[in-house]
Amino acid sequence: MPLLAMRINATGLARVNQIFDTVKRTIETDKDKIATAGLHGAAEVFDRNFVMEGGLNGGWKALADSTVRERERMGVGGEHPILIRYEDLRDYTATLLQGAGASATFAVTDPDGGSLRVQLSTKNGTAIVTASGTKSVQQTGTRDGHVPARPYWFANALSATATKKGAVEQIVKGLRRM
Repeated sequence: MPLLAMRINATGLARVNQIFDTVKRTIETDKDKIATAGLHGAAEVFDRNFVMEGGLNGGWKALADSTVRERERMGVGGEHPILIRYEDLRDYTATLLQGAGASATFAVTDPDGGSLRVQLSTKNGTAIVTASGTKSVQQTGTRDGHVPARPYWFANALSATATKKGAVEQIVKGLRRM
């Protein structure tokens, strides 16, 4: 099933070409908004993935016993939820991205000194999001395996469909202005 179907009623080739030129111009003009809307769609999936502890992309490895004990001492749920100790990793890499504009920077340092910086920039129809800081290691894990990879950003059929849906919805908004 297509994500977008368009029906145009026009008389004459000149009018049809004019309509297609308007559609093309609308999409070109809105390309950064379209890219950002696509990111918003993917961010919704990423946010659900946190709740499901990686269940949307293969599942995350259980916490180490020492981490469970540390979390219990802190008064945070022992084994669950994974990656949600201070909420900031989820907030900055998923929740806030659902409504972010074409550019944004989020930065935080938690009470234990863990840091995270997320930057979003949109240019020429491409949204680029980067994460840095000590908390960003969760995405890839460490080489020695001390911190296992628990990807919070991922590309699979679900995130791709959500990205397309968000982009198409933005295209439809633009075309409605025609």
